[in-house]
Amino acid sequence: MIAITFALVALASLLPSQETAHLTLENLEATLARILPDESELRWKDVDWRVSLADGIRDAQAAKKPILLWAMNGHPLGCV
Repeated sequence: MIAITFALVALASLLPSQETAHLTLENLEATLARILPDESELRWKDVDWRVSLADGIRDAQAAKKPILLWAMNGHPLGCV
């Protein structure tokens, strides 16, 4: 019970306070700059991804490059 209470207090401390600024036309640019990814965070789009493992193996062997195999279990958005 103490652990649950501690977790709830910790979670409540993360909630925004009443003093949180509201989005206006004046602060729109600054807000977008904070929440949108910059170029360094979008470099994963530059990778020539393959959906098929067989295609990836064939292309990697031809280019003599290693393979990154990303495998997971479940829905990609965590909706299980």
